[in-house]
Amino acid sequence: MEVELPDTGCNILNSSTSFYNYSIDGRTRETYYIYDGKAFLRESTYNQYGYSYTGTCLHTGDLIYKPEIQVYFPLIAFIIICAAIMLAYKIVLWRFIK
Repeated sequence: MEVELPDTGCNILNSSTSFYNYSIDGRTRETYYIYDGKAFLRESTYNQYGYSYTGTCLHTGDLIYKPEIQVYFPLIAFIIICAAIMLAYKIVLWRFIK
């Protein structure tokens, strides 16, 4: 699931659960927190001299929240079936050997 980021300004990661959005002129900084795959505005601060920031500006699609885990169902199913057949085979042979 992609986290939808603000379209205007520059989005810079602050931590694994938050990011800053700097306005185009760099004077306003908004703090967003990511909760359950959505970005929520926490606070907005203004600096008349402008904020200095470094890093890569992120856009919607750059952050992925809880990527889907790929389950290799055919491989896991094959292993379970082979284990069940081997277990059944050993049980049957064990009874004939005694």
